[in-house]
Amino acid sequence: MYSDKPHINSLTKALLHLGITDIVVCPGARNAPLCHNFHQAGFALHPVTDERSATFVAIGIYLETRRPTAVCVTSGTALLNTLPAVAEAYYRHIPLLIISADRPEEWIGHLDGQTLPQRNALLPYAACVNIEEHTTLKTIIRQIKRSLQEQAPTHINIQIEEPLFQFTQPSLPDIDEPLEQIDFEENSFDETQINEIAQLINKAQFPLLVMGQQEEFAPDLFEALSTRMAILPEIISNAKDSLLSDKVEKCLSEGASLPIFPDLILHIGGAFIGKQLKLFLRQQTHIPIIRIGKEKEVAKTFGRVTLSVHASPLQCLQKLLPFLTHRELHKLWSNSINNTYNSLCKKDICKEEKVIVEYCNVLKLLPLGSLHLANSSSVRWANAHIEGGDFPVYCNRGVNGIEGSLSTAVGQALKSEMLVGYITGDLSFFYDANALWNTHLRENLIILLLNNSGGKIFYKFSALKDSPALKEYISAHHTTSAEGICASYDAHYKRVTHPEQIAHFISEHLNSERKRPLVMEYICE
Repeated sequence: MYSDKPHINSLTKALLHLGITDIVVCPGARNAPLCHNFHQAGFALHPVTDERSATFVAIGIYLETRRPTAVCVTSGTALLNTLPAVAEAYYRHIPLLIISADRPEEWIGHLDGQTLPQRNALLPYAACVNIEEHTTLKTIIRQIKRSLQEQAPTHINIQIEEPLFQFTQPSLPDIDEPLEQIDFEENSFDETQINEIAQLINKAQFPLLVMGQQEEFAPDLFEALSTRMAILPEIISNAKDSLLSDKVEKCLSEGASLPIFPDLILHIGGAFIGKQLKLFLRQQTHIPIIRIGKEKEVAKTFGRVTLSVHASPLQCLQKLLPFLTHRELHKLWSNSINNTYNSLCKKDICKEEKVIVEYCNVLKLLPLGSLHLANSSSVRWANAHIEGGDFPVYCNRGVNGIEGSLSTAVGQALKSEMLVGYITGDLSFFYDANALWNTHLRENLIILLLNNSGGKIFYKFSALKDSPALKEYISAHHTTSAEGICASYDAHYKRVTHPEQIAHFISEHLNSERKRPLVMEYICE
C-alpha cells in the first residue's frame, strides 16, 4: 500500500517514469512517507544516517551506474547538510536529485520545529522543483526532466501536511506515455566547429592538450590523440602518461623553462591539482586557448579563452580525431620533460609515498574497479607516483573539499562488484568517518589511511613555518588512531608498519569470511 497523499504518489511515479533506480534515504519523520513509498515501488534504497555523507554516497553511486541518483532527506537542517556534495556535483556536472520533505509554508518563521525556508535553499547549485498537493504528475515529470537535462543537481522540495503515516492507496497513478529516460544534450557542436578546431591544431607547430579532471574513462581515445598532439594529463583526468604533469609541476617549481614551448592549448576537463602549471599558462597571454566543456559559463582556468565549444569533451575529441594530422609530438614532449626532470629534480620520496606506491602495485594485480583519492596531500602524492589509464581514478575536485571523499568511495563500492580502492590522509578520514557507519558495506572497499597527525600540507607554505598557530590551530595536530573507529563500525583494521605488509594484509582480507571493509592505517612517526 502507498501513501494516501496524491502528490507523494505522483512523485514516486515520476521517478519510476524517468528511469531513476537508486535512492539514498536518510531517517526522519517528515520524509518517512516518501521512504515508505520508495520501498514499496521497488527502488534500490541505500540507508545513510548522516545527510552530508549520504549525498556524497549518491555521487559514488552515480560514478558506478552513470544514472541520476536521488537522496531523500527530512525537513529542516537535514536539507542544508547536503550542500557540500551538491556544490561538488554542480561543478562536476553530476545529475543528483535531492528530495526534501518540507513542512507547510505557513509555519515558516513561527518557531515551529524543523522549519526553515527550504524552497531554493540549494541555489545556485541546484534548481528547485517545488511540489505542492495540487501539483500534477505530468507537471512533476516535465519539471524534473527539464532540470536534469542540464546535467546538474536538482532539488525537489515536497510539502507534506500531517497526518503523515496513512498508507491506504493500493497503487500509483497511471500515465499514458512511454517510459522516459533523461537525454543529456552533449552534441551541441557542429561540423563547422570541428573543422575550425582541426585547422587551428594542424596549423600549430606544437599543440598541447591540457587535461583537468575527467569522470569518464577513455584510455583508447587518448592513446589515439597522442599520435596527433602532445598531451599533459593529471591522474584524475584518467589518461596515460599522467606522471608527466607532476614532473612539469616540479620543473616549474625549480624555475626551469619548459624544454618545448606549446603554441596552442586545447583545454578540457575540470579542476587541476597542480598550481604551478596554472600560474605558468596564465602568464602565456600570446598562446591561443581552445576550451571544450559542458559548463554554461566558459571556464577560463588560464585567464582567457580564444575559442569555446559547449559540448562533451570526449564526444567532441572523438569527432575531431579523424581530421587531425598524424604527428609524433607526444613522444617528443614526453622525452623532453623526462630529461629536464631527471637533470633538475630530487628523486627522494617520503615514507607515505612509498606506502602509496606499494598499495597501488598490489591493487594493479587485483580486479580493481576504481581508485578514489582524498584531497590535499593524498591526491598530490598519487599524481606523482600512480600512472593513469589503467583503471578509473576519482577525486572530489569540484570544490576540493576534504569532506565526503570516503563517502563517495563508499557509494561506488555499494554498487560495484569489483574492488574499490581509497587513499586518504587522516583529516579527510576522520572528518568523514561516518561513511563507515553503514551495515550494507562489503569487503570490496580497501582503504589506505596515511596518518601523519594532522594537515601536513600546511607545512609546505614557507610563510606559515614560523607561525605559533601552525601546529595546533592551522594543521589540526592530533594523536588519534583509526583503530577505535574501525572497531565501532565493524571495519577490518590493520596497522601498517612497513610497505611490504600491504600485500599480505589485502590477501588475508580477501580470503577472510569477514565481509566488511579493510582499513590499513600507516602512522608516520
